[in-house]
Amino acid sequence: MRLNILLPLLIAACSLLIGCNPGNPEPEDSDKAQLDLGETGVFSNLTSNGILNSNSFSIAAQIPQETPEGATLSIELTDLAITTTGVTTNALNTDILLMAYFSSNGVEDPCSVVSQLYFFDVVVSNGLLTEITPESAAMDPTSFNYILDENFGLCFGASANQNLNLTVSKLNFDFIMPGEVEVSNCAEVLALPEVKEALEQLSTNAIDFSVPEGWEVPNLEGIYTLDQETTFDPDQTNVGDTQDGTISLSDQTSNGIKRSGFDAEIDLFVQGNASSIGFCTVARTNDRTCNQTIARIESLIVDPDTGDLTGNFLSVAVRRHAYTDNNCGERGDFIYGTLTLTTGSQNLVSQTGKVALDEGFEPDLLVLPNTTGNGTVTDFNSDTAIHFKTTSPFTTTEIPIPTDLASETGMSAIGISSNGERLVIITDTPDACVTYDNDTLAVIRETDTTNFDYLGDYVDFDLENTRVYLPSTNTNYADRITVLRTDSSVWADEIALLSTPSGKVPVQARISPDGTQLAVLLEDGADIGEAGEITFINLVTGGYVQPPIDLVDEAGGTVLASELVYSKDGEYVFLAGLGTVLAVETSSPYDVTSIDVSNGNGDNPVAIALSNDGEVLAVVVDDLNGTADFAVVDMETLTTIHTQNLGLPERGAIDIAHFQNDRVAIIANYQSFVIAVQTKSPYATSQQLSVANDSDLLTIGRVESGGDTIAVTNIDEPAIYLFKLAAD
Repeated sequence: MRLNILLPLLIAACSLLIGCNPGNPEPEDSDKAQLDLGETGVFSNLTSNGILNSNSFSIAAQIPQETPEGATLSIELTDLAITTTGVTTNALNTDILLMAYFSSNGVEDPCSVVSQLYFFDVVVSNGLLTEITPESAAMDPTSFNYILDENFGLCFGASANQNLNLTVSKLNFDFIMPGEVEVSNCAEVLALPEVKEALEQLSTNAIDFSVPEGWEVPNLEGIYTLDQETTFDPDQTNVGDTQDGTISLSDQTSNGIKRSGFDAEIDLFVQGNASSIGFCTVARTNDRTCNQTIARIESLIVDPDTGDLTGNFLSVAVRRHAYTDNNCGERGDFIYGTLTLTTGSQNLVSQTGKVALDEGFEPDLLVLPNTTGNGTVTDFNSDTAIHFKTTSPFTTTEIPIPTDLASETGMSAIGISSNGERLVIITDTPDACVTYDNDTLAVIRETDTTNFDYLGDYVDFDLENTRVYLPSTNTNYADRITVLRTDSSVWADEIALLSTPSGKVPVQARISPDGTQLAVLLEDGADIGEAGEITFINLVTGGYVQPPIDLVDEAGGTVLASELVYSKDGEYVFLAGLGTVLAVETSSPYDVTSIDVSNGNGDNPVAIALSNDGEVLAVVVDDLNGTADFAVVDMETLTTIHTQNLGLPERGAIDIAHFQNDRVAIIANYQSFVIAVQTKSPYATSQQLSVANDSDLLTIGRVESGGDTIAVTNIDEPAIYLFKLAAD
């Protein structure tokens, strides 16, 4: 039994997903087949010879991938033709009797095999074929099994009471496909033939599994962390497999409950008593590869002190739908194992406030200080930047851009010093840099002497907070990192121009924790917003790694240019690549380690965030084929130590940020909600938290962390939502 066939919580139940987008539908198998008789379907002298023709045929290519339950045989009048001998055709009035039966392949004379005989009576009136009866004939199980084989034998005969020649060009088969599975309680789920067979196999292997009786079920509503392990499956392919994620139980009635999260929403029947309960459901996965109807049964013990549920589960395939891949298994396949539902925290974080922005403002770049203080957000469509307080009353102030530096096309980058005292804004057209006191917004320094573009969205200060490093480019000069002063000294604005290898375009730069090195991503022919190479610049000598380190071969493609994070000790930088997370050594030999954080081809990490203690890297995954949309990477071993499905819609994750005073991160989804999750065991998750006050204003922009606050922008509203740890 393959795990991608019986997903533990029906997590591929696309028809039941909130906001599910299954993509382009696959073409469905036909439930019909035609057997072309060709030259063997020509009969002559029906009165004198009573001819019987036989041969070996195949309709294997037309058999649906889902096994049909039966078939009917029919012949269309349009597939018959007659000619006469000695009688004009229009004077012909007779009945033609057609007979057919089937045998297994390899029988020398199919007509010698005794099986069900199928008769069709054809009426000829005034030379015209007018009627054929019956319209179809149900095939018996033996004949039906013959036609499902790669080849089968056919015995066919025709007779009439007048001399004529007959051509039969086709036989038609209409397959009877399994119907949808309908149940209304646990007893009906357990009575399904496939489930009964699975229970018998469990019993044969000394495994006792049953659902508790009774209807006095306690209130089970709440958030749970699910952990399960497969301990038995007939072909042993899934034994030892584990799954984990976060689910919620809600809308409990006298005999039912709704389960959501872990990528799916399903209705379950519930029965039992105060100490033990059972869940049962039948649902269709609707997965594009393994489209099956699954019966899911759980038998659990309730911990009266904690509310935790522990016990066993059984998942059984009870129908295999059209266009299901042949490798996905068959009806009756099942897995069995252990299951734990641990009551989860609903209060990992809380919303502390909301910063309302003017109508028409489209939040773009967002930055917060490392300590409690003022944040900054820029407008995508103008030269407006807003200063906002991260504590009540969450007031806003428009940042005064010097008149001669007012940008025609907006802001290209922003940055804030590590001590939170200085804010720098990089304008675009004209290209300039303005440094502010982050408390009073007094201008500390204006730099308007440069004439090339700044790239990278964010800029880093040095450890003294007196200079910034700007990825920049100009067609008249070699591409470089421009180092600018941010203090009020009389020295020149431009401190240095750090060239990039071969004049390649820098698209992102980050300073190392000790301030001696700059990691620079290079475009190198990559798409906008991505990078194909990385180099390291020594900030003491100005030298750089040449040639740059190629990321394309390592990542299987370019990396996302905005995702560049140093490890706390500075020994590695981490990149969100297309399909993987890359760890690049920051000193010779600059080895690159690829860290798989997905569980399906096409899954891509889209954002990363280092914990403040430097022990783990949190990753959100744009899940296309797999089921995990969150992962935790251990910094010491460079391995993925945890993956989880947070219940985000397919391809829903967009950004992540870590709180600085605890191992808790916030993950954003483009559909207006965030989820808080622990990045340490037991990896508990919170309930979904909304970042929209209107169901039509949904688009989340950026997620940034600063001190004890995480800010999330809503582009449509527009607004900034602020969150803190619930314990703070």
